[in-house]
Amino acid sequence: MTNQTKEDPVIDEALVPISTFMEDLSDINGEVSDMQAGIRMQVQKAEIGLPIQLDIHVDDQGKVILGASPPLYYTETSYSPVFHQVEVRLEIVDPHSKGNGITESSMES
Repeated sequence: MTNQTKEDPVIDEALVPISTFMEDLSDINGEVSDMQAGIRMQVQKAEIGLPIQLDIHVDDQGKVILGASPPLYYTETSYSPVFHQVEVRLEIVDPHSKGNGITESSMES
């Protein structure tokens, strides 16, 4: 069965659109605290790397539609899915600094 949303009409229902996957993966609030213990830690930089499973479709107009998730199955079968690697680097950037504030991500097959 497939995800039949208006934006992504053919993505497998077990996966989400790649944009949603990357947004959720990078949703880090940057602070870990326990006020009762008097502990507060602010994350300045995070690097995340993990295998992902992709669902790739091309619609009638030639638009490529990607769905993604962490690997769903680890059982060896005669037809095993191909896993890809995604790496995301997030860093808090001072908006007043001379840097451009752009975060970096990459995907490998």
